[in-house]
Amino acid sequence: MSENIELFESYTAKTLGELYSTFPIPSDFNFFDFIPKLEYEEFLTHQLNAYHTINYLKNNHFLDFESMDLESGKVKKAILKPKALELLKQDGLGVQLRKALSTGRDELIRSIVNRALEMSLKFMF
Repeated sequence: MSENIELFESYTAKTLGELYSTFPIPSDFNFFDFIPKLEYEEFLTHQLNAYHTINYLKNNHFLDFESMDLESGKVKKAILKPKALELLKQDGLGVQLRKALSTGRDELIRSIVNRALEMSLKFMF
C-alpha cells in the first residue's frame, strides 16, 4: 500500500476520532499533535498529508471548520457533519475508533477507517 494512503487513513482516523469525542461542541485542535516526532523532511511530508486529508474530509462533507493553517497546524471550530456522525454511529465505529486510537494499533485503526469510508459510498448513491 502507498505510504500516502496509509498517512491519509491515519490522519483521517485521528481527525474523526478527535471530533467524535467532542461532538456536538466545535473543537479547536492542532494537527501537528497527530504527527510523530520526525526529521524535518519527513515531518514536511506528514504535515502536507495531514493538512490535505483534513481538507479532503471537509470537501467531501465529513467535517467542517472555520479555518485551518498549514504553517501552525491550527484548526479552528471543527465539527463533524451529519454524514460522518452517522457513519461513526454505525456498528459503534466511533467508539471502536477511539479505542483503537488509544491503543495505537495502526492496522486496526486503518481497518475501521476503511469500513467507514466504504460505508460512506452508500450515502452517495
